[in-house]
Amino acid sequence: MRALFELRDREIRAILSLHEFEPDKFHSYRMVVQALHYRPTRSWPLEVVRVPIVAAKIAWRFVKYRAIVGLTGLLPSRIIVHSARSRFWSDLLSTDRSKVQEIPLVAMPLEQTTLPHSAVEKRALRRRLGLPEDAFIFVSPGFFFRRKRFLEVIAALPESSVLVLSGTAASWERDYFDEVGAYLKEHDLRNVIVNTDYDTMGEHVAAADCVVLFYEEIFQSAVAAQAIWAGLPCIFSDITGFQLYRGAGLFVRDTNGLARAMLEIQRPETYARLLEQVSVLRHRLAPERLASRYFVGLPPR
Repeated sequence: MRALFELRDREIRAILSLHEFEPDKFHSYRMVVQALHYRPTRSWPLEVVRVPIVAAKIAWRFVKYRAIVGLTGLLPSRIIVHSARSRFWSDLLSTDRSKVQEIPLVAMPLEQTTLPHSAVEKRALRRRLGLPEDAFIFVSPGFFFRRKRFLEVIAALPESSVLVLSGTAASWERDYFDEVGAYLKEHDLRNVIVNTDYDTMGEHVAAADCVVLFYEEIFQSAVAAQAIWAGLPCIFSDITGFQLYRGAGLFVRDTNGLARAMLEIQRPETYARLLEQVSVLRHRLAPERLASRYFVGLPPR
């Protein structure tokens, strides 16, 4: 808010790009919900007194929530959302519906990564990272969240293939990282590799053949945008947030479908078809092609 006020004070128009937007993302909203569901812990005379106190807290938190949401909609000249899920809630921001535009995420480069341009370079990259040079390698990158369903991906992995889980534990879901580690140790899976070195996470994606994104739910996926930039076909869960990438991967609805897709994508004709579509999508999502959409029709000062 301070940054938007400063830009407005300097008469600089701001375009606000919202990564994820829905009521639950606002702390004041969560505090309202928490207060609504408080549990009585005292005798009934004290609880009678407590009710109006809680009601006053709810009112104040609601005012804060609406003030922040209102300013988020008022101060920018344009608001960009990147998913249908965020667009659904965008009418909370402003009565001016034309102010909000939905634009897909651009194809994003992998951090600290130079893409291999030939099979020889890819083999050399795998050799340097300690990955099998001749195996078909799947990769599931990013923080270890339960909604990414890494355990289900491991269970669906063909025995002849390799899976790289390239990411680190999320501070608020640390137990899932430990749970995945315990599962791998218990089943002694030699074809699953966990990489937690942040500096080589992008390189592990570039060294793979396919990105697996078997998520339960998302707004939009920066990882998918990076996979498209890297020219890699994907396996997606069949949810709304991934529909933009139709043609650039196989879509699955359950773990049985995932297991079949992990075999199907290794067929040369299937892989070649998906590679072609990834190339088309990479061109469509290039930053230089989408940049103008941020500015077209922007109202004058």
